[in-house]
Amino acid sequence: MASGDPGPGPGVTQADDGDAEPVSGWAGTPTERGHFRPDIEGLRAVAVIAVLLFHTGVPGFRGGFIGVDVFYVISGFLITGLLRRELLRTGSIDLVRFYSRRARRLLPAALVVIAVTVAVSALVLSRIRFAEVATDGAAAALYVANYRFALEGLDYLTDTTISPLLHYWSLAVEEQFYLFWPVLILLSAKLLTMRRIGWVIAGIGIASFVLSVALTHVAAPLAFYSLPTRAWELALGALLAVAPEPLSRRVPQWAYRAAGWVGLGLIVVSAVMVDPELGYPDLVAAVPTLGAALVIGAGVVGGGAARWLDTPIPRWLGRISYSLYLWHWPILILIPIAIGMDGLAVRIPLALAAVAVAHLSTRWIEQPFRLHGESKRSPIVPLVATGVASVLLAAAAFGAGMVLRPRSQPPVTLEQVAADVQNPEPVLASPRVSGPIPPELRNGLAWAAKDVPPSRRDDCQVDRLGTEPIPCLYGSETSDTTVVLLGDSHAGQWLSAMTDVVSERGWRLVSHLKSACPPLATSVWSEALHRTYDECAVWLDRAINQMAADPPDLIVVAGARHYALVDEGGRYRFAQHQEQWHEALAATLARLRQITPAVVLLADTPRNDASPIDCLSLRATFEDCELVTDYAIDDQYLQVESRAAGQSGAAYISMNDQLCPGDLCPLAFGDYLVYRDSAHVTATFTRILSQTLGDRLTAIRQP
Repeated sequence: MASGDPGPGPGVTQADDGDAEPVSGWAGTPTERGHFRPDIEGLRAVAVIAVLLFHTGVPGFRGGFIGVDVFYVISGFLITGLLRRELLRTGSIDLVRFYSRRARRLLPAALVVIAVTVAVSALVLSRIRFAEVATDGAAAALYVANYRFALEGLDYLTDTTISPLLHYWSLAVEEQFYLFWPVLILLSAKLLTMRRIGWVIAGIGIASFVLSVALTHVAAPLAFYSLPTRAWELALGALLAVAPEPLSRRVPQWAYRAAGWVGLGLIVVSAVMVDPELGYPDLVAAVPTLGAALVIGAGVVGGGAARWLDTPIPRWLGRISYSLYLWHWPILILIPIAIGMDGLAVRIPLALAAVAVAHLSTRWIEQPFRLHGESKRSPIVPLVATGVASVLLAAAAFGAGMVLRPRSQPPVTLEQVAADVQNPEPVLASPRVSGPIPPELRNGLAWAAKDVPPSRRDDCQVDRLGTEPIPCLYGSETSDTTVVLLGDSHAGQWLSAMTDVVSERGWRLVSHLKSACPPLATSVWSEALHRTYDECAVWLDRAINQMAADPPDLIVVAGARHYALVDEGGRYRFAQHQEQWHEALAATLARLRQITPAVVLLADTPRNDASPIDCLSLRATFEDCELVTDYAIDDQYLQVESRAAGQSGAAYISMNDQLCPGDLCPLAFGDYLVYRDSAHVTATFTRILSQTLGDRLTAIRQP
């Protein structure tokens, strides 16, 4: 997940024209027009290959995303060196010219890739997914993709399917850096003198680093994607550029060369050892970042790692690294979808193809705009032109997403839903496991994706970072019988059915729901936050205490099975920790039984590898998207749930006989789609099951 401004190519020398960019604050005198560091070009190759191996899925490179950290150090060094030299040469910074160069350097290739990716996505993705990708394209064209993906990472309802434009987050960070950095350097030089610029940069770097570490432990997506938490990596490179000397000249050259090899080793070790499931950047990001700084600092004397980086293959890869970064990710995401095949045997040839595409892109898109794109009249012309192109592309992408977005109205009227809730037998007697997908279902696909329970519409489901329970009342406010629904979104998916149950019986329903928080008396891991989900344990304890203060007559509890438990620093899935899971679930049920004797555990529902509505929107028959019961339902987990309920004295109800009445789990019954994503039943279809659910609850205990 890395990008960077690869900077000038090997043709940038002291004899080049005024567009030549000096790449180092240490290289040459302040009056020289340009100076090229071939080892930095080779270092860019190391960074982009780490990213490519990671995204391709090559074993042993699970931390290859650290290439972004290397690129950020390089960019901070190159750009700050350029600005420093211009200040020393002219006493000021031509901001219009700077922004014009950045626009010509970065935007043409970036905008072309966005346009191609959005166009191909319209052909190979479902309309539901395409609408999301089109919005991603608009955000990428406007340089705010990082914040879009950061907010999606905190939103539990967001589809977790990877966007072919996800990699534009790092470009957005860098473009935002370019927007404010020259102004900051210019103001610092004017107000504090050139010699004190380093103190400003150091202060920004320290503040950013502290914020990055702190936010990683609170909201990892924001820490990963935002400029304020990544600025310290750019600032480290900037500090190298403003240093008055390349360290003491008394340091022997062998020490420089040793530092270069150590730095390169730190980058490689990070690419191999860093765990992508842990919170990042955090402190661990200092390892590859420091490694990049050591390589850059040591390269000033040549030899060692710098000599190896200054060889033809690394330099060629570094030269095409920007285009390779731009093209490789859409190729690796979209082509496997288009051909219906994936895996390492497919991805390795695609990665090699991306290298070839990057070479052509560098030759025919990057270089013409960078070397010959500046207006002879004014640098503002290409700046305005690329800005207008960005806005137009963003508008076109967003507009295409709106035009091609499927209609989001239900396939049946509200009156028909109410009638089918009262008489569900005809619907349940019509499972769809074969045959063509009827038009009314296809029209309802977008609606099914938004068919969420009222807890989501009423803000009654606590988000990931929340710890205070939000009890919401449904049904009769004056009833003497109170039912509580407790758990994560797999409990929340039954809320619509439960409201029908309590309304028919004149009961009161109180919901206690929290995103991604299972009812387990143990610590769980949050994949979104990349850390132990402490907020879940705090919320669950507080919610149970609230129930204890005003005991209900019946507690219905449910939770999903896809979490990892945290035990002695390790993370373990259900298959690895069945007994621990059983004990944690039984402990929660036993605690609830101390509040009221009537506790019901609802069995977990079927789970799919991908969203059924996404598959249905691309296929012609139900057989193309069939869901096998033995695969969708984990019998071992159901046995653990049943044992935990029996041990604690709670009742156990499964609705899976209704959802999967045979060898296959139907994706639709009658005109109703069953699933809104890979793991949740639509709110409307749970209502179709409300009579069965109500009868089973009543059979266990009439409150």
